[in-house]
Amino acid sequence: METKKRVTGFTFINFVKDFFFLFLGVSKLLTKSIFFVVTCSWRFVVNQQYSRALPFIGNLTKEIVLCILFVFGPYTLLGVVFSAAGIVAIFCFVAKTLNRDQGIALDIGLHVAATFIRILFKIWHGQEFQGLSNIPTSGSALIVWYHGPMPVDYLALIAEVQYQYGRNIKSIIDRCLKMLPWSWFFINKLGCTCDGPEFCVDQLKAGQLMGVAPGGSREALFGEEFSLQWGKRTGFARIAIEANVPIIPLYTENISVAYATMKSFRPVWRYIFEATRLPIIPIWGGFPVKLTTHIGVPIYPVPNETPETLREKTKAALQEMMAVHQSKNMTVAKGIYRRFVSKPQIEKAFVV
Repeated sequence: METKKRVTGFTFINFVKDFFFLFLGVSKLLTKSIFFVVTCSWRFVVNQQYSRALPFIGNLTKEIVLCILFVFGPYTLLGVVFSAAGIVAIFCFVAKTLNRDQGIALDIGLHVAATFIRILFKIWHGQEFQGLSNIPTSGSALIVWYHGPMPVDYLALIAEVQYQYGRNIKSIIDRCLKMLPWSWFFINKLGCTCDGPEFCVDQLKAGQLMGVAPGGSREALFGEEFSLQWGKRTGFARIAIEANVPIIPLYTENISVAYATMKSFRPVWRYIFEATRLPIIPIWGGFPVKLTTHIGVPIYPVPNETPETLREKTKAALQEMMAVHQSKNMTVAKGIYRRFVSKPQIEKAFVV
């Protein structure tokens, strides 16, 4: 017992030490970056480029005010995620303590956590799902989704599928999320993975549902509103072809209106991310904007199809969904108005 306490204490001390040095390193890098930006901005103003500087300063001021007033909105999502993982952990712990079947306890815990998340987002965002029947009630599929500034919509989808189908979507997440303190807790409990293509193919061949956002953190943090930032990535298409499973495109209307990241100093934030792989950028939101998740028709790989071709087909399907469902002049005020005025359209799951 004493040895176990020493090991636990030593692990905790190492965690605190590593976190402290990580904080110092990021702070040093951030300080240098801000000093560089301030110096360049001062030179810009000194060169009497007032006509170009004033709009930038005005936009920066607006973003700083929004960040100060609404910074807690996005981070509330972390509390929701950890709460859901905590619910699952409690059920598993009770089952282990009472020598009960932990598989059954896990299923019950996931269902309770899904009910909690489902109610929360229906109250706050009026979350709706159109085309839910395109997700199979049995068998495998790869869900490919647009990554907004915060994955609220995807978390709500996981809860909805768990609630209506009793199926848990295994999520492929960015490796940078593993650097967040205590991230292992929700990664282990909510079915997330950072493993490679071989693992994903095995899971799909075993009949699992999986979800991935090809744009990843770059699309979430630095992408332009309502546009895909996939580059030349074909990993998801290779997985779908090798596992011979359909791709289901998914886009959530107004997700980039409810949450936003700072556009000012965007090259600086991008430099910090690429240097540290930490998602450091001012973010705000959590506005009660109406969110409607549109789930497209499955895209099946055809014989001899290349990953590049399948990627372009999926990309075209998502872009069409954006063009049809997303209003380009949507504002926070309009989104909130639709949230409280529009009538909910709840789609039930159908067994196929």
